Amino acid sequence: MKPAFESTARPIPYQAILVLFAAIMLVSSSSSVLAQSPQLTLADLLIGLRSKKASIDERNVILSGAVTARGVTFSLTPEIERELISTGATMVLLDSIRKKSSMVKVSAVSKSEPQSPAPPDFAFYEKRATTEALSGNPAGAIADYSKAIELNPGAMSSFLGRGGVNLGKGSYDLAINDFNKVLETLPKNASAIAGRAAVYEATGKLELAKDDLEKVIELEPDNLAAKDKFARVQNELDKIAEALKPKTEPPAVEPKAVKPEFVDVGSLTDANAVKMVKPVYSQIALRANIGGKVAVEVTLDQDGMVKSAKAISGHTMLRSESENAAMRSQFKPQLWKGEPIAAKGLITYNFVPPR
Repeated sequence: MKPAFESTARPIPYQAILVLFAAIMLVSSSSSVLAQSPQLTLADLLIGLRSKKASIDERNVILSGAVTARGVTFSLTPEIERELISTGATMVLLDSIRKKSSMVKVSAVSKSEPQSPAPPDFAFYEKRATTEALSGNPAGAIADYSKAIELNPGAMSSFLGRGGVNLGKGSYDLAINDFNKVLETLPKNASAIAGRAAVYEATGKLELAKDDLEKVIELEPDNLAAKDKFARVQNELDKIAEALKPKTEPPAVEPKAVKPEFVDVGSLTDANAVKMVKPVYSQIALRANIGGKVAVEVTLDQDGMVKSAKAISGHTMLRSESENAAMRSQFKPQLWKGEPIAAKGLITYNFVPPR
């Protein structure tokens, strides 16, 4: 089961990865990585400036770092400077060349017979791999980096470059193997740690990516790119943590009771009454020996005054007097949640004829 903080792997723009790792290859602060890299020729720089796989500013920065790390084989004459400027060179690159021009080593001219060229060495394949990576040929770049490693298993720069190309292709397992190979020999190589962090981020292993980015920042406190990536990863982790928090249900709100039009108080007796009027027992009913109970339904206003009265049971000769008595009665005001309210109830009159 994947950890809760992992997410689906996200593709990384290929050209951005190649530009990043070309810069890593050419500007790595670990001198042991590039100790065996050859000096750059004028042709190397012109080819790099003409590449369309990165912006002109990015090309100048990459080539400037390469000049600083590897040096050049020529002196910066006015003619060469004009040619570089016309090809897109900026002062960043020209200043790097100017600083290295005084260190150009001129080999003695041999008058001996021409000799057969030496077979390509690891540096040849490594240089060609970097060119292929910048030109958008990852398959060729990986093949040449692998050949360079075959010729020189200690070429950490080739492992680093191949790891960058594998990362750009989305071959994350191969990329992390290459970065870990570098870190076995150079445990404080910030470029390899940053590459591994990029793999972890791309595969959703954000906690591991955060740990590696912290190491990069510790090694290179001025590395703004690493700080930006750290902030992005931390932001994603914060979002995941917030999403995983248990949701607290808001307290249930009881619906506000709606005041009814009236309340039914049931039977109304003398206990409820302010004034209970007794009905008149008519002479006709008496002489006919008519009696029994009469139920009168009444409605009361908020003050307890009877607003209507209707006999609903009992002898018909007794109903009219019962309704009249109910209408003249008065009851205590009924309350709903402490407020006076209209009501209805039932008054029962019992007519008992004399024996």
